[in-house]
Amino acid sequence: MEEDILKQKFGQQNHFQVPEGYFDKFMTDIMQQLPEQETTAIEVKLSDTKKKAWIRPMRRLAIAASFAALLFGAATFYKSGSQSHQASSEMQTAKMEKATDSQSANNDEYYIDEMANYAMLDNSDIYAYLIEN
Repeated sequence: MEEDILKQKFGQQNHFQVPEGYFDKFMTDIMQQLPEQETTAIEVKLSDTKKKAWIRPMRRLAIAASFAALLFGAATFYKSGSQSHQASSEMQTAKMEKATDSQSANNDEYYIDEMANYAMLDNSDIYAYLIEN
């Protein structure tokens, strides 16, 4: 609504205009208006190199120590892993032997349970059957 009133009063023509060639010399005009700045050299003083001369060998020593610790840790981890693997394989062998001994007893119980489930018998039905016979 307000837009229609503005269009009637001022029209649709653009009233803002840029002079011809304004942007052609815009950059040079701005650069001329900026003040000149003098470049100054900054002197950087390095601290005493004699005091820090021990840092380079210490860095090398620290790197060597970290590699040695890494190798020692990896060797320890590998050794403990192989021992635990060997112990676990021995335990699995013992479990397998024990399982084969008790497997025949478990098979009988398994088949009885399966038969009871198939016949839909619960404990009270089995007790009643055993008492009758």
